[in-house]
Amino acid sequence: MNRTSDSVVSSSHLQDRVKTISITPVITSTPVTTSVAPVTPPVFVGIDIAKDKFDVHVRPFSKTWTLTNDLKGFEQLVVHLKQFPTLQLLVVEASGGYERTLVSQLIEANIPVAVVNPRQARDFAKGLGHRAKTDPIDASDLAQFAELVKPKLTHKTPENQQQLQDLVTRRRQIIHLQTIEKNRQHTTHGVIPNKTIKETLALFDKQLATLEKAIAELFDASDDWTAKTAILTSVPGVGKITAQQLLAEISELGTVKRTQIAALGGLAPYNHDSGKLKGRRCISGGRQSVRTALYMAALTARRFNPVFIAFAKRLKQAGKPYLVIQVACMRKLLVTLNAMLKSRTDWNHTLVQESS
Repeated sequence: MNRTSDSVVSSSHLQDRVKTISITPVITSTPVTTSVAPVTPPVFVGIDIAKDKFDVHVRPFSKTWTLTNDLKGFEQLVVHLKQFPTLQLLVVEASGGYERTLVSQLIEANIPVAVVNPRQARDFAKGLGHRAKTDPIDASDLAQFAELVKPKLTHKTPENQQQLQDLVTRRRQIIHLQTIEKNRQHTTHGVIPNKTIKETLALFDKQLATLEKAIAELFDASDDWTAKTAILTSVPGVGKITAQQLLAEISELGTVKRTQIAALGGLAPYNHDSGKLKGRRCISGGRQSVRTALYMAALTARRFNPVFIAFAKRLKQAGKPYLVIQVACMRKLLVTLNAMLKSRTDWNHTLVQESS
């Protein structure tokens, strides 16, 4: 009897315990996996170009190629570069014209390219501690230069501007050769040698006439250049040849600040101070052809332009050396011409005083 009641009580107790236990169902599910596309890093390219070939370096993949400096090589380069959709910038040094066709092809292919000053690129490499210099090393340094410095993009030069630059450059070269031959006349003896010099000078005269005609035709076809020439030549001391050379060699004239135009012309004095040392101010860099054109123009202005006569006189009274005065006049002339083109104003004394 007791055993039966105990078993009944025990069974009842177990049933109560079962009722109080809550069972949480466990739901198992297959884990969801999301595929993340690999992130491609930004790509920077450096090219070291020579007469017959150019070396290419791609960062950060360290891919390199050596291609021929011709149309076939350019096409191969574009095909290679299309493999990198994250290409940010390609940098190439200015190499005396060897880079011109390549840069034109890259711009046509919508590839961002920047042409940089070789000295700036070399100084950058030295700053990295790279003393060795080979074509592949230079290409690698230029790629790193593109990544860290990110120089300003180079845009396509208008066709007529490029033609003018080529014509003016060739005219300057022939004038230089003509001067050499004229100087040889004074030290050359003998009938035949002197005859060859005269024939060479006659050929130079003929070629200069051809170039002058081509330059004149370009200016006649451009109302903008014609108007700018009229403004520039209104300054006493600036002739047609100087105006043409400035418009060809420094197309930024009239579009930038006075400090920028002076730097482009290589006429901006740079400080050289350290501690108590106050070094001499010197000019450096810039475009030599612009300085050459301005030298003769400033020399003429110092003789016939009242403003520049007074300016040079004031500097001379201050004890400045002759060449310092000459460079100061060249800079003043360039800054003045820049201000005149910017405001589309002919020569006047007030504008000169404001821009000085």
